Amino acid sequence: TVKCALRDKYGIVWLGTKQGLFTAAQLLGNATTKRPVHPYITYNIRRIEQDAMGRLWIITLANKYIIYNPKTGELIKDVEEWLGQRGIKAFYDFGVETDLLGNVWIYKDENVWTLNPKDNSTTQFALSPKDGPITGAKDSQKGMILLTRRALYIKPSGQKPQRLASLPEDIAYQHTEIISDLQGNIWIATHSRLYEYNTRTMQWNIHNEVKQDICYITMLKDGRIICATTNDGLYRFDKGIMTNIRHTAPITDG
Repeated sequence: TVKCALRDKYGIVWLGTKQGLFTAAQLLGNATTKRPVHPYITYNIRRIEQDAMGRLWIITLANKYIIYNPKTGELIKDVEEWLGQRGIKAFYDFGVETDLLGNVWIYKDENVWTLNPKDNSTTQFALSPKDGPITGAKDSQKGMILLTRRALYIKPSGQKPQRLASLPEDIAYQHTEIISDLQGNIWIATHSRLYEYNTRTMQWNIHNEVKQDICYITMLKDGRIICATTNDGLYRFDKGIMTNIRHTAPITDG
């Protein structure tokens, strides 16, 4: 079962599965072996990121972290110790996000560290502890979007983090999905809710028409927003019009 996918900067499609790390070429039968890419990486993978050095940051369903460089074969098993050597004190169940330049953002509670993989330099800042722990992050053209349990922030490059708004309700879920659309509006998907923050009007819209369980949200090149659920198909948002696509193709013969 494929849990996540990443097309890296070399064009390779990496798949995180219940059995470990594979490439799409392996599962399509275009490779000589169908075993996991590395014998150590055989965990149930839920997320893959890639930094500026081409290393894959792999997060498992049990919150185990692995760093793997497919070009050199480098494998870092104890990521917490490796980060600690660089002054980053993040232990168990921390978040990882890469920005558009390939820098790595690591967050735990209200604390955020950024790591430049090219020279291992780091920076650190913290959000207000009153807003609760950080539950998600996503880079955008305006800066890194940071979501806490009670508030929405953005951290423009070279500037202090800015608190955009309080959330319409507390978000206690970890591993939220965040995107920024072509108008700069911010969409947040949790297991049971889809939120939209209009950065122009500074108003929230809760899309209650989207049924749980929400598993993924993305934006197509033409700006359409696609929200996937496990029980109610896809929801498409196109210029303010929502369409529920219950099946991606017609069902025939029952």
